Amino acid sequence: MSAEKVSYGPIETGTPSRGERAAWSRVSLVGVFGAVALVTAAAVLAMVLNNMSQQMARDHEEIMILKTRVEKDRLETMALMESLIRSEEPDVSVRTADTEDVPEKRSRRSASNWDELLTKISNLRGDLESSDSDAPEAQDTPVKRGQATGGAIYIRWGRKACPSTASTIYSGVAGGSDGGETGGGTNYLCLPKNPEWGKYQDGLRWMISARVYGAQYKLLNPVPFSSTPRLHDQHVPCAVCHNQRRSNQLMIPARKTCPAGWFPEYDGYLMAGAYKNPAAKEFVCMDKTPEVEKGGENKDGNGALFYPAEAACGSLACPPYVDGRELTCVVCSQ
Repeated sequence: MSAEKVSYGPIETGTPSRGERAAWSRVSLVGVFGAVALVTAAAVLAMVLNNMSQQMARDHEEIMILKTRVEKDRLETMALMESLIRSEEPDVSVRTADTEDVPEKRSRRSASNWDELLTKISNLRGDLESSDSDAPEAQDTPVKRGQATGGAIYIRWGRKACPSTASTIYSGVAGGSDGGETGGGTNYLCLPKNPEWGKYQDGLRWMISARVYGAQYKLLNPVPFSSTPRLHDQHVPCAVCHNQRRSNQLMIPARKTCPAGWFPEYDGYLMAGAYKNPAAKEFVCMDKTPEVEKGGENKDGNGALFYPAEAACGSLACPPYVDGRELTCVVCSQ
């Protein structure tokens, strides 16, 4: 038997099916979309980086502008401080009239002269603020409700109202313990003209109570108040004052002017009880132009009496003090 040869033709690839073609199409689309997404992301990132770069440039420019302004302000401040220092220095340099080759010489006042000048300026300013001694007395001006607290409070002895620089809290009459009695208080009181009462039992209890009397001037001659009417045995007015613009006050004996930086409220003469009286009295500053208060007995009676205070040499150095001379005083505020 002879075997028959089987002839094979060329192998032909089969035509892809519809499913295979759809799969390849999807793969192609995914690739395209992926490429587009990458390009878009790169573009967005480039824009973000560009914006950040521009913002950083603007911030840097603003920082440089601020630095320039700060430096300018610093230079202006230094120039202003130098100008202020130069303005505070007294320019007292002079040239001689004979030659221009002589260098300028600066003459300086001594410390005491400067202190004296500052004191005069302070007192002149205070006089302008409180120049009311020749003007009619103003009506009492109580402190307004809601007004800020603080300020300097003092008593103006011998006057019914306060200077124009202060408010009158109340106007009253001077009083205190009898200088001829051994007990009681040592201080003078400024008693209101409208007293208020609590619980009381009328009638003097001589041995078991303190007694408050009225006050009188004791002046056998008009000195030192030579410019006022007769004061002897007259009753003494007073006013409690409040200067809201000040925070401190003090009374300086033997002075008519205030130290530098202090302002006068009023000035006058030092007064207290007589040195031979059994009971001591504090020293107070009586206004140099005192008034009198009506009421009570205008005769030599008991009470808290005001006598002029005089210098007594010995333990007190003389000079500068003079034996038997009436002492001045001033009430100052700051």
